[in-house]
Amino acid sequence: MQQIKPTPSGDHVMQPDDLSGAAVFLAFEDSKTVHGLDLIVDGGVAAVQ
Repeated sequence: MQQIKPTPSGDHVMQPDDLSGAAVFLAFEDSKTVHGLDLIVDGGVAAVQ
């Protein structure tokens, strides 16, 4: 079994509910000025690689 490396979110394994905040933000008017953005929701994995 492969060991999971520590990430900024600790030992938390991403769950589908972890994406809901980003999805809700993008669906509402608050995101109307967000264009051409890669919104990475991965618990910080991309930041430590």
